[in-house]
This record gives sequence, C-alpha cells and structure tokens, in this order.
Amino acid sequence: MAPLVHLAIAQFKPRKGDRAGNLARLREVFAQVDRLEPRPTVLCLAESALTGYFLEGAVRDNAVTAGTFAAELDAARARAGGLRGEARAALLERLAALDAELVEQARATLDEAVRRSLAREAESELAGFRHGMTENAFARAREAAIDRLVRERFKLPVVAFV
Repeated sequence: MAPLVHLAIAQFKPRKGDRAGNLARLREVFAQVDRLEPRPTVLCLAESALTGYFLEGAVRDNAVTAGTFAAELDAARARAGGLRGEARAALLERLAALDAELVEQARATLDEAVRRSLAREAESELAGFRHGMTENAFARAREAAIDRLVRERFKLPVVAFV
C-alpha cells in the first residue's frame, strides 16, 4: 500500500484586505492542526486566505514577498492558541460530519458488485474476531472496515480529530 498523506483542509471566509485579521484567524487553524495526531503532512488553505477575495485594485497594497508571507505564517503557527470548549467541540462535530459525508459520497459512486466485494473483504478481515463480538459490534466493525476499504480505493485522506 502506498504511504498515506495526512491532509488537513481549512476553510473560512477571509475578510477582504484584512491581512492582520485573517492572519489571526489562521493562528487558530494552525493551533488545531498542530494538535492533530498524526500530524497532517499537508494543510490546504484557500488561495487568498490572507488577503481575502476580489481585491480588485488593492492587489498591490496587499502584496508581499514570498519570504514575508512564509515568515508571517510561521509566526502565526508558532503563536497559535487554538479553540477551546464549545467552539472546539462544534468544529470537531462539523469535521466528523464532513468526513462521514466524504466516505458516503465515495460509497455512492460504487456499483453493486464492488460494494458486495468490499463487504466480503471486510467480513473476511473480521472473521477471526467475529465469535467474540455481539451482532451489533460486528455490524459496526464491518461498516468501519468497509469505510477504510473505500478510503483506500479512492485514496481519500484519513481525517483525525483530537
């Protein structure tokens, strides 16, 4: 099996021309990502995460060198404080829902023969443990195994929540 790439995707609505405010919001994102285990290999941000969208004539006012950009992002990551309490719980709940939807959408694209094949493979992997499991526990383990096989088939990221 090819090595997995652990991917984190951050989506938020940057404010147009508000580099300082957007950078502060990114600090929160970096803090969350820094706590993930395994730590993501890649963090995907919106193309205009610092400057906001549709700058029109303000492009020159917000442009910085690559070195300045890298230094600002590194400093933001280093100072990241992270979300706490209900805000963190709400974010984790939303990410879990998005992750489940991602796998469900991938499953929906499979034809019936492939679905049956993945189910048989999952059941085969669990066969040695089935005798010690309740029917309900086996059903949950089977679904989790199928989800893992779907992820592998489509090379979907493994999303971790901490």
